[in-house]
Amino acid sequence: MSPLQASVIIPTHDRWANLTRTLDALSRQTAAGQFEVIVADDGSDQAPPNEVAAGQWPMPVELLRLDHMGIGPAKNRALGAAGGPLLIFINDDTYPQPDFVGQHLSAWQQSTGRKLMHLGLTRWRQWQDQNLFDCLLAESGMIFFYHNLEPRRLYNFRHAWNCNLSVDAAAVREAGGFNERLGKFFFEDLELAFRLEQRGWRVRYWPEAVVTHDHRYSPQGYLARERLLGRMSVWLWRANPECFGAIYQTDLDQRYIDRCRRLVAEQTEAVSGFAPQFEQWHRRSAGELDHCPDRRQAAVEQLVQAHRTLKRYTFNQGLLEEIAQHAPAAG
Repeated sequence: MSPLQASVIIPTHDRWANLTRTLDALSRQTAAGQFEVIVADDGSDQAPPNEVAAGQWPMPVELLRLDHMGIGPAKNRALGAAGGPLLIFINDDTYPQPDFVGQHLSAWQQSTGRKLMHLGLTRWRQWQDQNLFDCLLAESGMIFFYHNLEPRRLYNFRHAWNCNLSVDAAAVREAGGFNERLGKFFFEDLELAFRLEQRGWRVRYWPEAVVTHDHRYSPQGYLARERLLGRMSVWLWRANPECFGAIYQTDLDQRYIDRCRRLVAEQTEAVSGFAPQFEQWHRRSAGELDHCPDRRQAAVEQLVQAHRTLKRYTFNQGLLEEIAQHAPAAG
């Protein structure tokens, strides 16, 4: 058996069916014997199924049953259990291709002596009834911005998405792991990558390491995510104001808060008129984009541009809600 080379870390919370499919995909890896899996269960209400709890997989799988602490602390507990010199982070609803671990190992081995994190390609699942909204998420930067990335190019910390990222374990430990002062969701990956970047680490895009993302958003679910991002951005500012500033190009001071309030007030009428139309995008056929294949990207960008005011409005609502509940106090 080859020596342990990597620890695949998967945080989860009450998504055992998805996690089982993720583990099944990992069980078919070409890099057999070279990796282990650490599952960090962040306080699931439901008990794990037998196939997860018993750990009857061809690769070592350790299940950590934790209190509901949040994604950052859960990943830190997994980090404490990890024995591989390389960490590979994925989500519990991402299904790796058979050479996924091997590709991350190859990227890592080829970068010996260089401070590189490796971002693999996360493809959205293709649904049998694929709709317009599915296509927009897959082909634009509404959530991820893979459409703008080039293989082997170096990028900044904002590209260190933990749905498919590998990084040297010693570097993560030396940086102090994930920041446990953040909220329970979001930003834990970017905030860690921001601190790693300050130590000289960059993100290199390695699209050969592929996972399929089995998470279907409706427009309403997408906006709920954006609102939660707004709330959690306040936690980011409290925990690391410099990282907040690097992402949003501002400080969360009273001037910015007042600006958010003003924009929400000014945009309410326009957003109210557009929101019903946006919320029907998942009922429109994906075939609408097939009518103009030579202008497909322009058509996608036009639709994405149309929703940006609503996106920012919803983010600002979440931020202001969090501010109203807890006055920000950095440091």
